[in-house]
Amino acid sequence: MAERNETGLSEAHRRSFASTLALVDGALCEFERWASGHSAKGVMFEEVNDLSPRKRRELLAGVLSVRKVIGELRGKVGLQPERVSVSHKIWVLCSGFWEPLVELESSHLKRFGALPPKQAQELDILVTRINRQFQGLSTKVRLKEVSSRAKDGGK
Repeated sequence: MAERNETGLSEAHRRSFASTLALVDGALCEFERWASGHSAKGVMFEEVNDLSPRKRRELLAGVLSVRKVIGELRGKVGLQPERVSVSHKIWVLCSGFWEPLVELESSHLKRFGALPPKQAQELDILVTRINRQFQGLSTKVRLKEVSSRAKDGGK
């Protein structure tokens, strides 16, 4: 039988609660962002925040209500909030998109039919640039910051 702590739950139970509630609360963070009127816009992706002011207020109230219950459960189960490093999240996302971007290269697209050689070369150059630059974002945020004192020679 699994060892249980003062809450009466095993570590496996607590991990299950912690991971699921962290994901739910992460989704609530997104809902809260949308309830505040924010939306993301890129060159190939655009969120259209079609929530009316009334729906935004209702959504925000719902988010707060769910968070209140999560807080109660957190206390009963004895959980601590999950702290997620933004630089780690960026690294994870960049790593996860490496393969799909590689699969846009003409050698992989052959499964859908061959591309004209000149077009394949032009597209490969652009896809490679996107992938290198995208992967470079994770490198930028994962490098250790150099203190301003070190930059100034310790002065």
